[in-house]
Amino acid sequence: MKKINLIVILALFLFLAGGLAEGFEGYEWMPEGGCQILTSLNRSDLLTLATTNKTEEEWEKFFADTELTEEQVKTLAAYLALQMPVPKNKLPPNVKELTCDVLPYDGQMVVLKVCQNCHGLGQVVLQEKDLTAWYIQIGARSHNEIELDEKDSQLIVTYLSINMPVSEEAIPEALLESFMSY
Repeated sequence: MKKINLIVILALFLFLAGGLAEGFEGYEWMPEGGCQILTSLNRSDLLTLATTNKTEEEWEKFFADTELTEEQVKTLAAYLALQMPVPKNKLPPNVKELTCDVLPYDGQMVVLKVCQNCHGLGQVVLQEKDLTAWYIQIGARSHNEIELDEKDSQLIVTYLSINMPVSEEAIPEALLESFMSY
C-alpha cells in the first residue's frame, strides 16, 4: 500500500513540476492562449512585457500594428491584463527561458485543465457565445462543483468568448466526430 501511495505522490509531483503548459499535446488545433502567443513573439522585450501593468485596451493598442490576427491580439491583451505584471525576481534572467511553464497560466490552459474534468471539449469548442453568456454557462448549476476563483473564471470566459467556436476544419476528423455525438 505504501508503495502505491508513493507512486501516486511521485506521479502527481512530476505532473505539477512539468507545469500546466506540458501535458496538453494533441490540442494544437485549439486557438493559442495568451501565454503561447506571448512566448511565440520574436521580441527581445518579453521580460519587460511580462513585468508591465497595463489595461486590456492599452495592450490591444500596443499590439495593434503587429502580424497577429485580431483574435490573437485580443487573447494576448486579455492574458496580459489579467496575469501581468509578474515580479521580475520570479522570472528567468534569460528571455529564451521565458516559457509557459514559467509564466502564469492562460485561458486555454485553464479550459484544458478544468473543463475536461466533467465533460469533453465538444461541449465547449463548437459554441459561440459572448462574454456574458460564457459567465452564465460556467455559473450554471451544473458547474457548482467546480471551484474556480475569479481570475480563473475571467481567464476561461475571456478566452472562450474570443476564440470559440473553433472552425470544424481545424479539428481533427476523428475528434470532430466524437464532438458531434454529444
